[in-house]
Amino acid sequence: FVKEFGMDKMKNSEWLIGMVVGAPYLCSFALGCALTGPLNNLLGRRGVIFLSCFIAGAASIWQSFTYSWVQMFLARLLLGLGIGPKSSTVPVFSAECAPAKTRGAFVMMWQMWTAFGIMLGFIVDVMFLPRGKLSETVAWRLMMGSTVVAPIFVYLQVYFVPESPRWYLKKNRVGDAFRSLCRYRSHRILAARDLYYMYLLTCISEQMNQGSNPLVDIFKVGRNRRALYASQIVMFMQQFCGVNVIAYFSSQIFAESGFSLQTSILVSMGFGILNFLFAIPAVFTLDTFGRRSLMLFTLPFLSI
Repeated sequence: FVKEFGMDKMKNSEWLIGMVVGAPYLCSFALGCALTGPLNNLLGRRGVIFLSCFIAGAASIWQSFTYSWVQMFLARLLLGLGIGPKSSTVPVFSAECAPAKTRGAFVMMWQMWTAFGIMLGFIVDVMFLPRGKLSETVAWRLMMGSTVVAPIFVYLQVYFVPESPRWYLKKNRVGDAFRSLCRYRSHRILAARDLYYMYLLTCISEQMNQGSNPLVDIFKVGRNRRALYASQIVMFMQQFCGVNVIAYFSSQIFAESGFSLQTSILVSMGFGILNFLFAIPAVFTLDTFGRRSLMLFTLPFLSI
């Protein structure tokens, strides 16, 4: 689309292209993630995933029918509105429903399937490479439009998933919480036990938070402040290390290094496959090897 919209001939083209390509995360950062709390409170975990998948699917179709860089930018901004709440909600949903001994692995599934999606994106790029009767114009539109498949799949799947029992408890719907948890546990007694734990933790949390300001307590309370620093530094550096540049621009980087378009996309697919395969060991070691140990072991590789 860069060539078709003449973006490569515009002033400050690199900044313009980068802005359009990175638009989903721009919207996630500026608006999408901030809406997570209010939307979850209103619609529940399932409702937020349902809505965000609808938005992402609509944006995917819009991307494939754009005829200017401004339209593409707006379509990708809308995509970010779907990505933001979903990215924050899915791990929380998993954590609230999973048994304690496998909770880390279930939360990790979000990252593993993100890596799978990146890999799948590169595979689709290879499938729709311009060749024969498939022109460049049609090829990139098929690549963009194909991203509607994943939201549709999740959209249909989440319809059959029970709502988070913890969200039901917060809404004082104890009966619904128990019925939901019965589907997440192997026996009704286990469901009753875990529901009791959830109820007690919710009551204790409410008592502790009475008369306090959550925003102030993030910085005022030591354990909250340390958790904030640790999580923000880790998450920021995880993105700032450059992995997203490779995920988004690897084909362009290889093409500008002298490789053909076909070879560049094939090499990029190799990156996507490796990214997914190395997410799998983390799933099986997160609850045994430990979160901190895994992070300290892998951070040097990002530096290299």
